[in-house]
Amino acid sequence: MAMKALVLASAVSAAAAAAPAADASSAAVNLRPESELTGNCFDFPSNNFDRQRSMIGMYGQSPKLLLETGSGAIDFTSHDYPAGEPWNLREHLEGVGGDAGKPVVLIWGMFTCPAFQGMGDQPPSPPWDKCGYRDEYDLVETYKDRVTFVHLYGPEPHPTAPATNFDHGVVVNSYWSTVPQPKSYEQRLAMVDRVKDLVHPEQAIIPDYMPGNPYSDLINPLWCSYGIGARPATAIAQDGTIFYQQEWLHTGDLANELDVFLEGRGDPDAAAALGGKVGAGALQDQYGSLDSASRSSVLPAQVLRKGRDAAPP
Repeated sequence: MAMKALVLASAVSAAAAAAPAADASSAAVNLRPESELTGNCFDFPSNNFDRQRSMIGMYGQSPKLLLETGSGAIDFTSHDYPAGEPWNLREHLEGVGGDAGKPVVLIWGMFTCPAFQGMGDQPPSPPWDKCGYRDEYDLVETYKDRVTFVHLYGPEPHPTAPATNFDHGVVVNSYWSTVPQPKSYEQRLAMVDRVKDLVHPEQAIIPDYMPGNPYSDLINPLWCSYGIGARPATAIAQDGTIFYQQEWLHTGDLANELDVFLEGRGDPDAAAALGGKVGAGALQDQYGSLDSASRSSVLPAQVLRKGRDAAPP
């Protein structure tokens, strides 16, 4: 797996990020229609990933966020696991069953990903220190009453040979390269079953569609539309706007941004417990004047470390 730098992107300053409490009448006015979902990227699973049909081959980087921070998210209706019940983004942003709507956080995580398994680096160091399933579980436990969390499941990053890694299009084995790449919806569900007990029970698990699913002709519509990678995270406000994204999950930094959005200030107890900097995101503090395009670019690792320490270069 390509161990690229974590990208932190925030659409608003700390002052503007404070969100009023959601009410049942709020509407996801900025949410884009489901018709804008795309799928079948990289011609997978009809073909294996290769040097041309890979993230590096097509985008020159991996991971790759496909939607701009500050733009509208794309609505979707998928089906959760194991119940197979429909799960709609708009409904959860605006409120379900008489409950007020909440911001929604989408987090990707697959079985063969070392970052998901908590072994992004040994010993863990920024930005790989808060990306494992235990960190994700703790994040959900901390914010579950104010935020709706969804665990998304897509292509395996490190399947057994001859299947290839989607970052580079070559075989890249990890400790968890013990399973082949699923080529059908049934096979993907079997992989989801391996991780279901690692995910917080109040976090919906949504396997992205594969051939053989009874719901849609699109293949991997969420992965192909939101962000291609092994561990991206996307935070969506109740009005449908993407207010924060990470190419690689870091639960401490995500907690910082959730605090800013929910309260207009950092929560010392919540953010510090999850390993984040108290207050607005560290990179936002240092690079708050950057435009959206600059913040969405890949920042060098040394800049990220400086940003996390909130020390100017």
